[in-house]
Amino acid sequence: MCKLKRSKYELFSKKNGGLILKRSSLLLFISIFFLGIAEFSPTLATADEINVYDVYSFRDNWSANTVFNGTGGSNRLTYGAISVVPNKDNGTIGTATQDSIYGMVTRPLTFLPFTITPNQFADSIPYFPGLTGQWKLTFTNGLNTKEVYTPAVGSAQLSPFATNVAISGSGSNPTFSWTVPTGYTPNYIRLNIFDLEDRLPNGDANNIFYTDLSSTTTSYTIPTSLPNAVTLEQGHQYSFSISLTQTRDNTANAYMANILSRSRSFFEFTLLDESEPNVYLPIVTPGPTPFYTFNVDVSSGQQIFIDPMVAVGYDYAIGANNPYFASVTLPVGIGDGIYALYLFDETLNKYVFKGYINGGEAFAFDGNGVDRFRILGIETSAALDPNDATAFITGLTFAGNGTFTGTMTPITQDVPEPATMLLLGLGLIGVAGIRRKFKG
Repeated sequence: MCKLKRSKYELFSKKNGGLILKRSSLLLFISIFFLGIAEFSPTLATADEINVYDVYSFRDNWSANTVFNGTGGSNRLTYGAISVVPNKDNGTIGTATQDSIYGMVTRPLTFLPFTITPNQFADSIPYFPGLTGQWKLTFTNGLNTKEVYTPAVGSAQLSPFATNVAISGSGSNPTFSWTVPTGYTPNYIRLNIFDLEDRLPNGDANNIFYTDLSSTTTSYTIPTSLPNAVTLEQGHQYSFSISLTQTRDNTANAYMANILSRSRSFFEFTLLDESEPNVYLPIVTPGPTPFYTFNVDVSSGQQIFIDPMVAVGYDYAIGANNPYFASVTLPVGIGDGIYALYLFDETLNKYVFKGYINGGEAFAFDGNGVDRFRILGIETSAALDPNDATAFITGLTFAGNGTFTGTMTPITQDVPEPATMLLLGLGLIGVAGIRRKFKG
């Protein structure tokens, strides 16, 4: 009788009367197990090494804006990474954690595929002194994980906003100008343009252009053709921001990781026609009734042009310690070009009709000027886009020198104009007469 030879590929061996799994067989089983997982889990099978670039954290001073969805302005902490590859579209997710005086704080990082930075992850929160340390950013893709640390913010000071911001020039390459506040010198200035009609999945406006400028630059003309084959379009809604930036090494090194503190003021605009003057732009505070805030240096008798979005009318008001309005010039070519002026009566505590103003004609206020006034009579049939920040350009002069930090608040529901109120009054008289006739 012949004996069969034992196969060298046997999975088990005998020991002490029992069967045990060979080491080589165990490795084989493990390999088969993970191959099976890979077969049914493509994410794990194709997970790539995660590469993270330009990690940042800084103190961020935002103005009110319509660019970022659901994120308020003012004093903030912003942190993230400019490039994470593979990005979220390829399965990567990110979180930020910091062991702070408040305990362990964990925040999700939002994927922000802007045109200019298609692989960015970031987060921004209100400023808390206890959260100015390093953030640990953790990125996960399948079985792969990458951990990186941001620099700390520490006691970084808040950067101020640019002032006297204006737009001029016609066509697809407008010129923006601004003033850096006295006593502050940034290390560099960054200008961004956002497309308000192109929104990311999280609701933020797409960032389509940026350029870094020297600390002494006070104006910049947008190139006709932007990177990524982008061209600004007439009638399209945009916002641009001016960032005054303080760096960690006090140089113009513009990597995000080098930012220690920056201010970011946002201004909505559309491209101007050839006939439009140099226009000062407001910061727009969004809401059910948005309002527009200016920060412009003015001189007695000097005319400036301001322009927020339009409705059926506007309330104009100066800010604290501003010089009074001396005159107003309203635009031509809007409806019939005739507007109703109302002045505020302190005794009655309400606006009172003063008279009509023709577009293009300067109207001078009596005496030393006024601190507020109302304009009505913008026909809805004029079909002005309420999101167009260059649709209703108003010329103002002031009764003295100083800074104009006032507001212009749109009236979004029509208020009866004088002629309408007169007709309404006559109608009521008629009704009363009819009632007396029937009573008699």
